[in-house]
Amino acid sequence: MPSETMMLPNSQKSGQPTSGSEWEGETSMPKLFSQNELSDLTRDLNSSKKGSELLASRLKEKNLLAPTVIITTYRTRESELLQFFCENEELVYCNDIAKLLLDMGLEEYNPTEWRLLLIVVKEV
Repeated sequence: MPSETMMLPNSQKSGQPTSGSEWEGETSMPKLFSQNELSDLTRDLNSSKKGSELLASRLKEKNLLAPTVIITTYRTRESELLQFFCENEELVYCNDIAKLLLDMGLEEYNPTEWRLLLIVVKEV
């Protein structure tokens, strides 16, 4: 099979650097995802628990996760937040908004900046 040379701007004949200093500091080693980075990514992608676990599994197959990353953590990710909620008959409510926001890494709670939000969900 004949090889082809792709013409690039500035008359370069290939994607290789012309001197060793052009890519200085870059490494061919991939940067592995930590547990926090993976969690941020799945949150940014608005992934479901199943989708988050699938993504983590695929990244692990490609050796792109740090050794300390636990894939099954997404099965119970809501358990840390359950402490901030109470259930009274059919009503579920947040019992400590300030601590919930703090735990989620959000700004300090200022009740004057918030409005009442009611979400009604009835399982059949």
